[in-house]
Amino acid sequence: MSILDPIIYPHLKVSVPSFLIKTYEILENESLSNLISWNKEGTAFIVYNPHELSSKVLANYFKHKNYPSFLRQLNMYNFKKTRNQYGSSEFRHKWFRKGQKNMIQYIRRRNQEESDLKIETIEQKNHELDYYKQEHENMKILLQDLQESHKNMQMNLSKSIDQSTSLNRQNFITLQTIHQTQLEFNKKYDYVTIMLTNVLANLPNIGMIYKLQNTVTNFKEIIKVCQEETNFQQTLLSLENGPPSQYPQVLPYNQYQFYNQKQQPCIMC
Repeated sequence: MSILDPIIYPHLKVSVPSFLIKTYEILENESLSNLISWNKEGTAFIVYNPHELSSKVLANYFKHKNYPSFLRQLNMYNFKKTRNQYGSSEFRHKWFRKGQKNMIQYIRRRNQEESDLKIETIEQKNHELDYYKQEHENMKILLQDLQESHKNMQMNLSKSIDQSTSLNRQNFITLQTIHQTQLEFNKKYDYVTIMLTNVLANLPNIGMIYKLQNTVTNFKEIIKVCQEETNFQQTLLSLENGPPSQYPQVLPYNQYQFYNQKQQPCIMC
């Protein structure tokens, strides 16, 4: 398929200049082929005898014999003049082809071609402008989405920071509570340890009480003996200086390590 096929280039609703139509009819007249004809390729026409062309052809088709006027008309429609290897003048135009007469509708005058070119340029610029406007709108939408995403990220980050601060505060309070509970436990442990040690230290007195009264009603009486200030002070002193060899050694409570020191066997067991 030719690049100038009429299927590709549809018919235009324009009037074709009579000069182009008559020039094409001259070339279709085989009786004039000795004066003017198509080249072998059919892409240009050749003028063999300008003088006879003026006197015998132009007068019949254009009502004048002025060959320079014919040349000006060709130039006005943007035909390109060249010389072939035999010295004859050739005239060519991309829309002026042998067997494609319908293509001459696309030929314009120079000023018309320039005007069409300007119109085409303006349309192209308008198209590019519309394209850039659309791209600008797309960029604005994208920017808005990014700003919204950034705002949401900041909100989420602020929320996470607040939650982390709250958790840290709660952890601090919990650690304080655990520490206070540990201190209270240590006090109670030390108190129980002293009481047990005091019981062991006052077992002889408890035995004497049992002999005198022959009975001990309940364990509260033993605790009462152990809680006497004199016995309690002696027990504290014994813890500081070390317990007697006949009683087991009682170590203070320490939550960070086990008690590796072996206790001495109790003489009462």
